[in-house]
Amino acid sequence: VAYQTADPGNATLGLITILNGANGAFLQSFNLGTSSDFLIPGNMTGNYIADVTVRRTVSGVREHTTRDVFAGTTGAVVTFGITGDQSLVGDFDGDGLQDYAVWRPSATAGASKFIIRPSALPANPDREVLMGASGDYPIGAARVH
Repeated sequence: VAYQTADPGNATLGLITILNGANGAFLQSFNLGTSSDFLIPGNMTGNYIADVTVRRTVSGVREHTTRDVFAGTTGAVVTFGITGDQSLVGDFDGDGLQDYAVWRPSATAGASKFIIRPSALPANPDREVLMGASGDYPIGAARVH
């Protein structure tokens, strides 16, 4: 069980606290991102413990930062998406790892699309799937806070 609050020592920093889901015992806490960053749950690093990914928009571009909870390390910032995109949670390439993915609505008929950066081959071009219309809500966005 994990939750995000503002760090009591510096309210601009995000403080992530993780508790044991079976008995509520404290496991760890750490700073990650800012207190207003969005949280995107999922396994980005491939271990057996879910990682914590925060996302914020800087100058119109979405920046993702992931902390491997098991190893206690924070990875490089991954830039993916733009203002207006809805972040998604899911393994869209079937390799067992969370992929970077967004749904980009468009007022132009037929132009709304899912954009996926597969975790298995992140250097490959992003995949795009045309689907939906402006005003729709992608189910994969339901777990993003």
